[in-house]
Amino acid sequence: MEFKYFLRLPPEIRNEVYKLLFVSNTNLRVSSPVHRRKRRPPQLDFTRLLLVNKQINAEAKTIFYSLNTFIIGNREWASRERVNLHALKAFISRVPKACISIIAKITIEMRFYRPLSRHWILGPAGSGWMMAPPAFRVDKEFVRQLHSLARCVVKHFTGVEFIEISTGISPQMDLRGDFRPAVNAVGKMLVLPHLKRMTFRGHLDPFIEQLIKDNEGKKDIIEIVPHPQ
Repeated sequence: MEFKYFLRLPPEIRNEVYKLLFVSNTNLRVSSPVHRRKRRPPQLDFTRLLLVNKQINAEAKTIFYSLNTFIIGNREWASRERVNLHALKAFISRVPKACISIIAKITIEMRFYRPLSRHWILGPAGSGWMMAPPAFRVDKEFVRQLHSLARCVVKHFTGVEFIEISTGISPQMDLRGDFRPAVNAVGKMLVLPHLKRMTFRGHLDPFIEQLIKDNEGKKDIIEIVPHPQ
């Protein structure tokens, strides 16, 4: 493509081209850049478009950061597969502040609990022994990381309009411990100035009830997506 002709196109047409190149059909996971990437077959590298000139760079970055959904979270530290706080801090240190501030949609994979060891229990009369249902306990370290994540979001992701929070909690899970510190962490993000909707996925009725109770003025932007049966 001759870029001198490309810049003569109307802005609306250029934006459509940027959308085709830079807006992903899937959400973008922010995971830790710990190990060197494996070699992959040569691919078209659309990032070269960013090097043409400052105008194209600015226009393309605006489309990329404002229209994609980024997944962040506080899962296993330094995992390349699962989003975590280490990855989020690396992302914030590498991406320009102006770009982070125009991100409009984020998904948060939230963890504030750890699994407990499972054991055998005596089943209903005549059924013998059976494995106890999975049980989980609120974990202080995960809660601490969740508070840190919330502070990062409030400080840097100032343009966010939509937050979806996934927990992995199902109706069958036995969750033990005081989850109110985790509720407090999530509540911090409700102060984002442009936030229009905070959606929760998972079995979180008591959690949401406490969140709404603590943030009565924000209850209209809190939405619950029922857990699949």
